[in-house]
Amino acid sequence: MRIWLITAVFLILFSLMGCEREFPATPGEETEGYEIAGRVTDALGNPIADVSIKVYYDFEFVDYDPPVEPYYEVENSSETIRVSVYDGDDNLIRTLYNGTHPLGEMSIAWDKRLFSGSLAPSGVYAVRVIIAGEVRKEYFVTVDETITAVTDANGEFRLVNKNLPVGFYPVPLYYPNEEYAGQHRITNFVALEFIYDNTSFRAVYVSLNRGSVSRVNIALE
Repeated sequence: MRIWLITAVFLILFSLMGCEREFPATPGEETEGYEIAGRVTDALGNPIADVSIKVYYDFEFVDYDPPVEPYYEVENSSETIRVSVYDGDDNLIRTLYNGTHPLGEMSIAWDKRLFSGSLAPSGVYAVRVIIAGEVRKEYFVTVDETITAVTDANGEFRLVNKNLPVGFYPVPLYYPNEEYAGQHRITNFVALEFIYDNTSFRAVYVSLNRGSVSRVNIALE
């Protein structure tokens, strides 16, 4: 995973598209965990369907603990090994391997794609090695900068708690030269990029509060 200084990402997005800053929702609108709800319209207030929303996380440095390597040491070549990926709600979203494997090191790296082949929505995913119903190894992959929601016919979209994993740690990040940058934690700031007809139109910087829905209403001009 590359390391992104979130301010640099925002500056690039905002300089190209302009920005708006949104804060938590109208008092009384509550939720469990974190949530963003919004609506996208044209300049006349008409809803726009099929607008894609990318989610970018902000990270803060915590420590230099070593990352978990995506390998598993096979000690019994007759055992059936299943390597599966689960989302933040513990739903199975991909099976990477299911069968026996020769003795020795086995790669359990995940390419961040779903069964369909498309990139997974932003969130934290668990990769598990399961043998005889027992989890023998587990590590986590943070996915961000991917399309996570699409507006419906009313121009509305929603980002739920599993897409906004505020406080999650550890997230191992790397500099562009692949040098290890340490373990990080996801903060309560996110950026949303709005894409329509393959063109980025707007970026919004959102501050999240636990238990409160953040409203983001956007007019694409």
